[in-house]
Amino acid sequence: MKKFLLVGLLMLALVFLPALAACSSSTSTTASAIAPVTTSASAASTASTAQPAASTTSEAAVSTTAAKTLKIGVIGWFGTSKHLDSIHGIEVLAGMDNQNGGWDIGGEKYKIELCIYDSNNSQTSEVAAVNKMIFQDKVSYIMGQGVYGAAWLPITEENKVIAMSPTHNYFVALDPKFNYSFEPTCVNGTSSTMIGWICTRHPELAKTIVVAFPDNQMGHMIAGDVQAGWKAFNATINCIYYPTDTQDLSSLGTKVATTNPSVFEAVGGGNSDLLAIKAAYQAGYRGQMFASTINPATVMAQTVPEEALNGMICGAYPTEFEPALTQKAIDFKAGWIAKYGKWEDPDIAITSSYDCLKTAIQKTGSLDTTVLAAAIGNGLQFETAVGTIQMVSRPDFGNSRTVDSLAISYVKKMNGTQPELLDTVNLEDGLKYWELSFPAKQ
Repeated sequence: MKKFLLVGLLMLALVFLPALAACSSSTSTTASAIAPVTTSASAASTASTAQPAASTTSEAAVSTTAAKTLKIGVIGWFGTSKHLDSIHGIEVLAGMDNQNGGWDIGGEKYKIELCIYDSNNSQTSEVAAVNKMIFQDKVSYIMGQGVYGAAWLPITEENKVIAMSPTHNYFVALDPKFNYSFEPTCVNGTSSTMIGWICTRHPELAKTIVVAFPDNQMGHMIAGDVQAGWKAFNATINCIYYPTDTQDLSSLGTKVATTNPSVFEAVGGGNSDLLAIKAAYQAGYRGQMFASTINPATVMAQTVPEEALNGMICGAYPTEFEPALTQKAIDFKAGWIAKYGKWEDPDIAITSSYDCLKTAIQKTGSLDTTVLAAAIGNGLQFETAVGTIQMVSRPDFGNSRTVDSLAISYVKKMNGTQPELLDTVNLEDGLKYWELSFPAKQ
C-alpha cells in the first residue's frame, strides 16, 4: 500500500510542478522567454543594468493570509537597457507598494507578484511567453515593451486580458477592434506636445524642419505622426530615412548641414537618433537641435559631444532634475536608489502602465478586465513618475475610446550636458496640440 501511495504522489507531482514553476517563489536564472523571471518586486539588486533578480523569493508567495496575491505579467527584451529599465521600474513600483501592504481593492489587500518574461527579441518567443502567462500563470494583465504585439494581441483580446504598451507597432494596438489594448506611455502625446510647444512659443523656428528616421517599420510609422504634428502648424518638413544597419551617419549629417533647416530632429532610432545629432553637428549644422521625444540628459551625453548638446531643446522626465519635479517622481527615484544603489537616469516611460492599471483597479474596486477596460477607455487620469497622465482617444483611427495617452510635459534646454527646466506644458494645452495633430478623418 505504501508503495502505491508513493507512486501516486510522484505522479501528481509530475503533473502539477511544471505549472507551479511558471510563477513560483523561486526565479529562473536563465533569460528564457518560455521560463519567466518571477520577482519579489522588492528584493534588492546591486546594479540597474542587471537582469531582473534571479533565485529570489516572491514576496507575494510568502505573504500572510491577510493579503491575497495579484499576478501581473511583464514582457521585454533583456538585450536592451531600455527594456531592462522598464522592467526594473515596474519592479520598483511593485516593491514599494508591497512594502506598504499591497493594493487595497474593494477593502481587501493584494500583494503584487510580477511574472517577468524575456522576449529574446523573437516573435516566436514573445507569443509563447504571452500564451504561458495567460494559460499557465493565469495572468489577466500584461504590460511592457513587446515588439511583436500584432502576433499576440488577438490572443489577449479573445481571452479578455488587458494589454498595455503591447507593441512597437502601436497602430495595431490602437485599432478599434481591440477592446483590451492600451498605450498609456505617452509616446505620441509627448511628440505632439513638444512640437506644439516649440511652434507656439518659438514661431520663428517653425519654418523648415528636417527630421531623420530609421528606414524600417518603426521609422515610417513614427514619421506619420511627427509629420502630422509639424504640418498642423504649417511648417515645411523634409524627412530623411537612413539605413538601420549602419553606425556611419556622416552622409545624413552632410544632408542636414547642406539643407540648413531652422530645426533638426531625429526620431525612432533609439541610439541612432543620438548618432544622427552628432553627425549633423560634425558636418557643420548649427541650427536648433530638437527632440519631440524624451531622452534623459545623461543618456544623450554618452553619445553626443557636449558642444552639440548645448542649447538642444527636448522633452524631459521629472526625475532628471534634482530634486525631482513631483512628489511621485521623488518617491520613485528614492525607491530606485534603495533597490539598485544609484540613479543613472533610466528610461521610465513604461512604468506608467503599472500606474494606469493600479488606478483603474482601485477606482473601480474590481479585477474584472471588462470593467477595467471600460474605465481606462473612458478618460482615466492617473499619477506617474513621468507626470500626470490623461488617456485620450484616437479619432484619426476611428477610435472614440481613450486608448492612447497624454502627459503633463516638461521641456528642457541643455546647458552643455546638464538639463535646465525651460517650461511645463499642462494637460489643457497638451490636449489642444493633440487635437490639432490627430483630428478625426474626414
